[in-house]
Amino acid sequence: MTTFDRIVVGGGATCCVVAVKLVREQGACVLLPEVGHSHHHPLLDMPLGIFKMTNDSIFMRYHQTVPQEHLAGWACTTSTKGML
Repeated sequence: MTTFDRIVVGGGATCCVVAVKLVREQGACVLLPEVGHSHHHPLLDMPLGIFKMTNDSIFMRYHQTVPQEHLAGWACTTSTKGML
């Protein structure tokens, strides 16, 4: 059974930097789990194919805030890709 010194959750840029720093500076054995799907899909290899993959796709996640008082009740939406 493999054991890890640290677990850094998420494969985004920041988490990857933290994981690398732990390995290089402390010699830690790091587990870097990431939720998401494989990036192996024919549409992702086509320059214009990415537009087909963004709306209602397993490859994108959309997050919405609660309505913001300082924005006259509007809610903000942001997206993240769900793959490495």
